[in-house]
Amino acid sequence: MVQFPPEDIDDPLTTGRGTFLTSETDQYSLGDTLLCTGFKVDSPLHDTTYFKNQIKAIRNYYHSVSNGSVNFNYSVLKTTYEVTLPMRDYAVNDQKLGEFFTESIELAKSDIDSLGLNMDEVLLVVFHAGMGQDFSVPFIDPTSHDLKSAYVDDEMLEEIESSRLTTTLGIINRGIILPETQNMIYYDVVQDIFSETDDLCDIQVGLTGTFALLMGYALGLPPLFNTETGMSGVGVFGLMDHGSNNGRGVIPAPPTAWTRIRQEWATETIIRESGEYTISSRDQSEQIYRINISSNEYFLIENRNNWILENDDDDIDSLRWKDDEGIYKEQIGHWFDTVLNERSEVQFEITNDSVFTKFDNYDYGLPGSGLLIWHIREPEVDPSSGINNDRDNQAIQLEEADGAIDIGYSSAHPLFTQHVNGWEFDLWYADNLYYFEYGNPEESEFNDDKILTFDKDTRPNTDATDGARSGIQIEVLKKPSNEMTFSVNFGVDSDYEKEILSEDDITILGNGQIDDRGNIFYAYENKFFKKNNLNDTVILESDFCNSEIPELEFCNSLLFNNNAYKCLVDDNQIEISYLNSDCELVPRPDFFVKGNLTSIDQPDSLLIKASLGDIDGDGLDELVSISNGSIVVENYPNYTDVNGFPVIGDFKGQPLIADIIDVGDSHPEIICREGNHITILSHKGERLKEIAAFSNQQIAIVPNWRDGKAALIDGAQLLVFDFDADNSYWLNEFSQPSNFPESTGVHEVQPSFEFTNGLMAYNYPNPVRDEGTRFRFFVGNESSASVKIYDVMGLHVVTLESNQIWVQNEFNEIEWMPSSDVQAGLYFAEVSLDSGESELVKVVVIR
Repeated sequence: MVQFPPEDIDDPLTTGRGTFLTSETDQYSLGDTLLCTGFKVDSPLHDTTYFKNQIKAIRNYYHSVSNGSVNFNYSVLKTTYEVTLPMRDYAVNDQKLGEFFTESIELAKSDIDSLGLNMDEVLLVVFHAGMGQDFSVPFIDPTSHDLKSAYVDDEMLEEIESSRLTTTLGIINRGIILPETQNMIYYDVVQDIFSETDDLCDIQVGLTGTFALLMGYALGLPPLFNTETGMSGVGVFGLMDHGSNNGRGVIPAPPTAWTRIRQEWATETIIRESGEYTISSRDQSEQIYRINISSNEYFLIENRNNWILENDDDDIDSLRWKDDEGIYKEQIGHWFDTVLNERSEVQFEITNDSVFTKFDNYDYGLPGSGLLIWHIREPEVDPSSGINNDRDNQAIQLEEADGAIDIGYSSAHPLFTQHVNGWEFDLWYADNLYYFEYGNPEESEFNDDKILTFDKDTRPNTDATDGARSGIQIEVLKKPSNEMTFSVNFGVDSDYEKEILSEDDITILGNGQIDDRGNIFYAYENKFFKKNNLNDTVILESDFCNSEIPELEFCNSLLFNNNAYKCLVDDNQIEISYLNSDCELVPRPDFFVKGNLTSIDQPDSLLIKASLGDIDGDGLDELVSISNGSIVVENYPNYTDVNGFPVIGDFKGQPLIADIIDVGDSHPEIICREGNHITILSHKGERLKEIAAFSNQQIAIVPNWRDGKAALIDGAQLLVFDFDADNSYWLNEFSQPSNFPESTGVHEVQPSFEFTNGLMAYNYPNPVRDEGTRFRFFVGNESSASVKIYDVMGLHVVTLESNQIWVQNEFNEIEWMPSSDVQAGLYFAEVSLDSGESELVKVVVIR
């Protein structure tokens, strides 16, 4: 306990007179009567016993919310110490605050030594006289130089020369600074702020919430508010945000479900199959369900119940409107007095000095009851660094059932601010008024039971953070209760079905066809497995080419050919090694492909790693590759882009080419990983689907998985699509399960591929700058073409020709890099074919 030099004349910039309160009115200037006739929380005398009770309240809180994992012993030094400077001098910055902590510990060092404690296992708390600079109520705070409550760490102390506080049993480099109370009614500053109010019972705040928040830092709980602006992240639904002051500061919210799991205070149950699920309230059973969205995103679902009467649905706020007979009255009751009136029903402990030391359910302070659905994106940075600072990309976000994403934002209405920190309508429960009337009015038309739906079409929706579809639908079937029911459906309203290949973290090795049935090979716990849609997973035994199972550490992928397997050790992306029909690994030092480029049988060496497939339906394969994250589709051998490409993005891995969407339209799609999802592009470069992904491994397509369908392998998850083999060309990283890079599917070369009437000539980019331009035109059966450039006066500037091989029935290109003597201005380009067809293109040159 630390006080400041006593103030003979009250400092108007600080609360109190430098010393601890000895009675309710000893620092109150209106006389002996406080402007509160009801219960007064954390009442004086503020002595050793009082502070022991405050610590007891924290111990009980953490013992409860951690399910018994957190427990500690404590003691309070009996001496009251006095620092040298008044409070205002320590309040100017963090360095001075650190100096206050250091000076306080120095004063008490001999008493601390006498306890004989290991300083590595001790957290020191300095309670100081007066209030903390933690609340500004309602709009101004005249006592601007109160000390802010703080968790003191190395960073705060590093600039102070005496920061290494050495005791006989260790170095002190952390601690907590707290005021004696957060209850303003005991100080005369309350008269300045609430000069027109004659009843101050409901402005009271207890100290437990602030204490619990700072203790959270000491226990390693990450802050979930915006650490740069102080705005809410999870609002009142988590301790490490506005929830620290739930229940007027005496019933802090438990940490979020994610935090409790991270601290190993709770465990999660993963839902992998569609069905109905029942979940008990947190205070009855620490039950948390998890539904995976992608490899690093998932939902957490928990049941939170704030009812304080065992057989009724009343919470503290609703009881404030009722009298002893349960009849609604016009005048709302005082918050603390309502709690005390229900003490026969509510299990809590309170001391003689009005400190609430224990509640049986720390959800009593929540604004409502129901399911909380958390959207978790596992942080990739230090969780203490502010993982919710990016409002559009939070790591821990509450899916707000009211349909508004407003937690953490400023309210547009100055008198309506409750929702920005979280309110009862953010919880999920059947018949949630705001869900139907404001968030999803279209859902109520044929929904007599008022069931809440959470899927891709609702507000909020079940998409991944980057907008990829998860295919998840959750329906909340019951109103708030100690046991709530919800249903989960996977692959809803999609062109695919989901299957779980394994519930373990497996490594996909390869795939292949055995007796015309698709099989998948994978590794788990140093063993090889193969699985198809009919048979249970079995360990591979004697199917390897050498009849011996190799060590897994020497197997980067497993190649399949003619019912035989062989491990590929070298996973070099510069060369291709394939398994031939004689069960031999054949290495090639470069990229090569076989496809209907010049001939279906003639291998061509390429400078790039590419997939082959007939994208535009002309019977000839195009090259599909990734360049700087973009999908590029080019004709061969002139490398002109196919219309609609490139598609800009964050693509990675090897693109696959298969007809799995709108099967029967005679066009394949391009399937590739992009960021944290799988993107499916049409043959025109349109984004058809973005599916949240469960793995970063190379994707592959396995035909004949079941019922004529193919399985798209996404780590331990399979996406099962309809499949057209005739229009599918590239199904693995190197096309074949053996790694042999040959385009499959059916190729029907079109003798007269009439893409357009005329040349359909144009140039890009236009206007033309230093990077030059390309003239693009369609070639039918012609064998040559030229481009003549004229200025605006009709004078010939240059003729462009190319000695490249023209690809018939395709677009071809000729490049122009204007020389330095070509002035800025308007030019005309005449694109001519040897058939006599020509077309005029306007070109603008900018210098």
